[in-house]
Amino acid sequence: MARAGERAATADGVVDRVQAGGADVSGGQDALWQVLDERGAVVFVHPAELPAPALEGMPPLAADFLLDTTRAAYLLVRNGIARTYPNIRFILSHAGGFVPYAPQRMAVAIAGDTGRSPLDMLADFRAFCSDTALSSSPAALPTLLAFARPGHPAHCVSRSAVQVSSRQLAWFLSCVESDCRESRAGHR
Repeated sequence: MARAGERAATADGVVDRVQAGGADVSGGQDALWQVLDERGAVVFVHPAELPAPALEGMPPLAADFLLDTTRAAYLLVRNGIARTYPNIRFILSHAGGFVPYAPQRMAVAIAGDTGRSPLDMLADFRAFCSDTALSSSPAALPTLLAFARPGHPAHCVSRSAVQVSSRQLAWFLSCVESDCRESRAGHR
């Protein structure tokens, strides 16, 4: 952890994997969070190593990465990381996973577990920024924008993280400008 803190001392931002070696994003990284907070750094939270094997026939990008991103956000809020280190700008991958769809449920669960105010938990969830790569559908993007604090989503489109064909990517990107109900022939 000391090495990570030393490297973070010269960085403007870092990528933090949600799961690494059985430890989650919020566990035992106080020294690192302190350095990043002092620098006002950006932390991009992204799944890499899932806590369980992927289901056969279901690639992790279909749902597992969304759940793992949600898990990370939950733990960052539940364990007080987001509130303790307010100068860190956390960017959640995958449009925040399920956070924009179920923040009240998570806030109530955390409040019941910690005794803290659910309104504080909601404020912490809304403070996250979100990467919008492959999340710009007519349902997902408006939901994220309605939930996030104004100016907080970070807009990005990246093909490098997923294995999709050019035709699939073109179909997905066309959904940004349409309602996706057009012919599905282009996404195969």
